[in-house]
Amino acid sequence: MKYGKENLENAIKSIKDGVYSYRRASQVFGVPKTTIIDHVSGRIELNAKPGRKPVIPIEMENVVARKVVEAANKGFGITKKQLQMKISRLCKLQKIETPFKRGIPGDDWWRGFKSRHPEIALRKPEKLSTSRSRMLNRVVVTKYFEDLGKVITDNNLTAATIWNMDETGKQFEHNPTNVCARKGSRNVPGEQVIRGKMLPY
Repeated sequence: MKYGKENLENAIKSIKDGVYSYRRASQVFGVPKTTIIDHVSGRIELNAKPGRKPVIPIEMENVVARKVVEAANKGFGITKKQLQMKISRLCKLQKIETPFKRGIPGDDWWRGFKSRHPEIALRKPEKLSTSRSRMLNRVVVTKYFEDLGKVITDNNLTAATIWNMDETGKQFEHNPTNVCARKGSRNVPGEQVIRGKMLPY
């Protein structure tokens, strides 16, 4: 039986206003009786999307999705596996019961997460050497230090809490792994230390 959202809303209203019984409302508006009961009782929200209910509260998941995109934009993208491990730890900290095997979300959760957050996709980040050469211009560097200043101010950081180091002679060249980032983003910054070159932090 097919019905529109407006019919469902009218059916719910007719019940709450005492106009019709559940059976009559179902007949008048063409909405299954059990569906009307579920919505009137609050068991199912009116704007709820079909499918399995998310394991963690949607508000919390929305925050996770936003943080994932922000991290990728700043060059700290996390892989699918890292995201799954972070969700596992989050559930343990918040004492959320899950059906996950060994407490770690699997591919089913990942597919559901992507369907609820279509703005996120797996992207291959640039190597730092490529990203660094592209980003070294006056406008980008100025914006970087403005953002850095805001971070320092917002977190009340002092000189004693800021460390400086270099990695002279160390080799960390690698082929970047796909990370979670905003879908359609053309350039996802990554991290790479160039062989034999000092890259200060």
